[in-house]
Amino acid sequence: MIPIVFLRSVEMFNGLDDTELGELQSCCEEVAFDGKTQIFKDHDPADFLYTVADGGVSLVFDLPGAQKTKENKIAGLESGSTFGWSGILPGASYTLTAYCTGDSCKVLKIKASELTDLCERNHTIGYKVMKNLTQLIGKRFVTFQNEIARQIGQNHIDGW
Repeated sequence: MIPIVFLRSVEMFNGLDDTELGELQSCCEEVAFDGKTQIFKDHDPADFLYTVADGGVSLVFDLPGAQKTKENKIAGLESGSTFGWSGILPGASYTLTAYCTGDSCKVLKIKASELTDLCERNHTIGYKVMKNLTQLIGKRFVTFQNEIARQIGQNHIDGW
């Protein structure tokens, strides 16, 4: 079982008390990956949400038919960071590819259907989780915009 003390550090669970976090424990499992392992790829069914427990994860926008490069990296995530949030939407697919970075990583794997069922049963948990996810999505969108602007700027500089 995932310790409550770790669940307190998960950005998606900010503001939940220990009783509410205890209800979430059954939705979660810890999974370990070797370095550079693909956790999921874009267009895969989004059945899970994830949080980095140890190590790091890169979110990458893989262009169809293009070579995978570090330049396609959208975000680097560390412990407590949530990713794969497309899983909260029924029938959704992941929009980015996630890779374990470093020698290895551990992630908290959260069954999306169980989390949404819990949110429907306990509206307080549902409100707090959805509020946190909305903030997370907003921050990730700004990060994505900044990365695109950086790459466009770099392309202009390289073209001089």
